[in-house]
Amino acid sequence: MKLYYTDPLAAAYMAREFGIELGLDGVTDLVTGRFIDYTLEIIDSCGKRRDGVRFTIHPDSYHIFEPKVGDLVTAKNDFVQYVAFIEKDGLAKCNVHPATYLKNFQFVSIIQRDGEPFFTPEEEL
Repeated sequence: MKLYYTDPLAAAYMAREFGIELGLDGVTDLVTGRFIDYTLEIIDSCGKRRDGVRFTIHPDSYHIFEPKVGDLVTAKNDFVQYVAFIEKDGLAKCNVHPATYLKNFQFVSIIQRDGEPFFTPEEEL
């Protein structure tokens, strides 16, 4: 599995706000969330070229994409897709019916974390 962004702005935002470590396809250790100015400089130089440029996410950052308590997520079961908040013990509380906890749901993506937008990367299997 390989996670990546094709949108340079989403990549820069996630590096700045959530500290993910990034690399540019074909180049190792070029961009990291720890060196934001350098990250933005590299992304700015690549930002106009959207044809096939991929900002790969270092495996050390994959844990950031796991849902945690307080996240606003999309989740689905066999019939419906929901927007829900992750609460303790991994239960998802449906925002449409606040008294309803989703059971047997499948996590789809994180929409928001700590009140900030959250961009889910693309995935190559």
